[in-house]
Amino acid sequence: ETIHTLVKKIYSEFSQSPARHRFLQCLVEEAGVPFAQLHYIWEVRFIESEYNTLKNFLIDLAMIYKYLNRTLHGIQYSDSEKDRTRYSILSAYKRQMRQLKFVSYLAILQDIHLANKVYSKEVQSDKNLVIDVPGFRSNLKSTYIKMQTTLSETALKYCDNLIKSYKNGRMYLEQEGDGVTLQMELAGCNLIEKDANGVPGVKKYMLSIQKAYVTKLLEKMDNRLQQIPVAIPLNVLFNYNQMPFKLAGNLNAALLDHGDDAIDEIVDKKFLFLDKLIFNQNM
Repeated sequence: ETIHTLVKKIYSEFSQSPARHRFLQCLVEEAGVPFAQLHYIWEVRFIESEYNTLKNFLIDLAMIYKYLNRTLHGIQYSDSEKDRTRYSILSAYKRQMRQLKFVSYLAILQDIHLANKVYSKEVQSDKNLVIDVPGFRSNLKSTYIKMQTTLSETALKYCDNLIKSYKNGRMYLEQEGDGVTLQMELAGCNLIEKDANGVPGVKKYMLSIQKAYVTKLLEKMDNRLQQIPVAIPLNVLFNYNQMPFKLAGNLNAALLDHGDDAIDEIVDKKFLFLDKLIFNQNM
């Protein structure tokens, strides 16, 4: 929620003032850096929107930080009450943005939301059937479980970059431009356990955050993404991957018995008007 709040406030900083947005664009051109453009978190298609929002915000973070520095420098000695209030607000944005924990969450959430986005699109697609939903849900759960022990791809990339930037006890988020490297020094690195060479264990730190986050998702998964009751027995009946073709021994007997429990569940709980014996024979 803290991340969403700050991203929306930064978005408003530019969306409500064309002059500020033009100033930001001038800084981008001056630095010659890639700029993904800020993306607002819409309530509709929330997962897709949040994924794009966090991805773009992390790409542009060093540039936005430079904008804040320039703006704060321009109003720091102003006697205007409006400027003093603005100085206080922008300084708070800057403090939040440069926290290692904030950057870590931005990187970690990208891959979590990518998995959520894939699942969301698959279950809503007109090309898929209800029998496919348990498989989609199982894939999402497997991704969460893997992320409890393995750092996500985006987080791993940023970890490597942060470790390379570590110099003289300081760590930087860097953005390469046209002969220029934008740097944002990160706060909070001194609180992380260091290895034998004195380098902060950023990977271990990010993995601990990622594990805690996906563990909560797994705990709430059954309530948040409830199974469609009829999808499970239908998946057993019609999904060839569920059928015992690879079993050794009496394959015919295994196939004859396959799906009997699923048929009982379908007829007894969902389609009471069906004749169980005839339905079983047709299957």
